Amino acid sequence: MTRMMLITLVLGIFAIISMSCAAPQTAPSESTVHTINLELGTASAFNRVRPGYAGMVLSFMDNNPPMWNDTSIITINLDDPHFLFLVSSLAPALLRIGGGCEHYVVMDVNGTECKARQTPPEYCLTMNRWQKILAFSKKTGVQLIWSLGAQQRKSGTSPLDFVNINDFLNYTASLGDGILAKPDGTEGGLLGFELGNELDGGDYTTGAAVAPEIFARDYQQLRSHIDTLWKPMGEQPYVVGPAMHIQATWLRHFLATLGHDVLDLFSFHDYVAYGLDPLLPQKIMDPQFLDAYWDQAEPTIELAKNLQPGADIIIGETSAAWHSGQCGVTDRFYGSFWYANSLGQMARGGVNGFCRHNFNGGCYAMINRTDMQPNPDWWVAHVWGTLMGEEVLDLRPFLIDVVPTMLRTYAHKSKRFPTGLSGSGSGATLLLINLSPSSTYTIELSDYEKLMAPRYEYHMTATALGSDTLRINESPLSYDHASGKVTDIVKLGTFVNDSTVPVVVAPHSIVFVELADAMVY
Repeated sequence: MTRMMLITLVLGIFAIISMSCAAPQTAPSESTVHTINLELGTASAFNRVRPGYAGMVLSFMDNNPPMWNDTSIITINLDDPHFLFLVSSLAPALLRIGGGCEHYVVMDVNGTECKARQTPPEYCLTMNRWQKILAFSKKTGVQLIWSLGAQQRKSGTSPLDFVNINDFLNYTASLGDGILAKPDGTEGGLLGFELGNELDGGDYTTGAAVAPEIFARDYQQLRSHIDTLWKPMGEQPYVVGPAMHIQATWLRHFLATLGHDVLDLFSFHDYVAYGLDPLLPQKIMDPQFLDAYWDQAEPTIELAKNLQPGADIIIGETSAAWHSGQCGVTDRFYGSFWYANSLGQMARGGVNGFCRHNFNGGCYAMINRTDMQPNPDWWVAHVWGTLMGEEVLDLRPFLIDVVPTMLRTYAHKSKRFPTGLSGSGSGATLLLINLSPSSTYTIELSDYEKLMAPRYEYHMTATALGSDTLRINESPLSYDHASGKVTDIVKLGTFVNDSTVPVVVAPHSIVFVELADAMVY
């Protein structure tokens, strides 16, 4: 029988008249207390995410538009100590390299391919640069997924010309299996190869969109070539794909032709909002917007579960808004509510990896590439990787009269307390997100008191939603270039050893709560 831990919460709803443009939340006219129960499943996990679940994307975009200046993996300085540090601090994160302009990239395996195709230097991957990228993934500890352009074909109904890809794979295999990542996240390196970027849809008259049956056969050929090269070594790169939009009809045809045992990781892309939408600041804080992100992805996730049961599911590219995001929104505290919620929501829904677009480019960059300071979402990824374990627990609120749509709740086994303090079971980490500009949720963990203390609380806030500086428990978070260190978030945690003391989730805050001795299975 599944053991459920019932946690009683008291939510103090404080009605505040606001002139904000945000969607109004129905609330009593006077301060009111609502009592609810949370059920935390402690007997088993219903999903397990991959090591480095909170991943990132680097691309081949370069100088178009200016917000992408000096962001391409082919041209950026991989020896920059600040860049190295900010990447390695998220290890063993998944790092997908692909997306924008990947179809222009030519692998100069023999030193002649780029010249023959008159490829500009910014899209010419020399083998010296490729070895440097592989060394970068080893040094930083990230798990590299490299996307191979798949548009060298006569049309979208013609097979892919594999000549350059096969030469590249042959060269990479010649480097030995020491370049490969450990799938358990203990060592960085090359994790796998992806083929193409968003080639679903369209009329298939050009290589910009590919018929699903044709693309499935391309993937079968990629799998065959990788098996031939690497199986004798014992370890081999994963095959990842199809790197598609949300496109159910195309996907059904693709998977029906593909069959099983081709993909190791099923990947898709998910965007809901448009970066140039002037209403994005209001929408991004609306619970309906957050739910739309899941509603759009769910059919694709279910198809992958049913038709590719042996493959883990990853979101290979995503952000709160496409078209490079919106400066001042998707790279600020605004975006962190979407990001934290999506990390929790997708893990609970069965996704095993989540690659946020983009690490250093566009208006959704995780870092400020000018001063090499983390943007808010970098901190969310860092805190997630520090506190949240891989096993996903069931945590559900149940209200008698009102469902608090502005409060989002998620839970994982604890990363820092895998055996708890008593040794009788793991700790748990709760993620509580308050979207409301005016309601404070006062949470009293009154049942199973011995499990609810001791605990550590991490309250993420900012002075404004448009701020690029986050705080944990009122202490600003920063990266000090001189010392080469970021704020130690664990040291900022508030220790509570009394279960009668409530957790207070303030308006517009993201709260992580480590239940150090929750006695999870």
